[in-house]
Amino acid sequence: MSKFLKFRKGRNKGLSYSGSKVIFYKYGIKSLTRGFLNKKQIESARIVLSKIIKKNGKIMIRVYPDFPKTKKPIEVRMGNGKGEIFDYYYRVKPGKILFELDCNEKIAKKAIKLSSFKLPLKVILEKRL
Repeated sequence: MSKFLKFRKGRNKGLSYSGSKVIFYKYGIKSLTRGFLNKKQIESARIVLSKIIKKNGKIMIRVYPDFPKTKKPIEVRMGNGKGEIFDYYYRVKPGKILFELDCNEKIAKKAIKLSSFKLPLKVILEKRL
């Protein structure tokens, strides 16, 4: 990754070109909007997917929260450097495949509908070509 622990915020511009195709399984959950995903959101979506798919199929997570977010403690004056690392998140760009599913189409459609409530992004079901 990098030798630095803390990063600047930057901007989340552009489209996702790498990771925009379903490679491993039949279906993928693709993002239509940009945003951020933290580990709790990814895990809660994974739990919903695994409850629906059960033992009939497989799930692959294609994103990993590796970007640090810093926060200063409450009632601390400004200055004196950047705060401590508070959480990690993943920057999502439009077109990125978030999860891949290996199940039949009916179950995949149900799974994406219910898991989309746990994600702060608009998502669609993408078929493998």
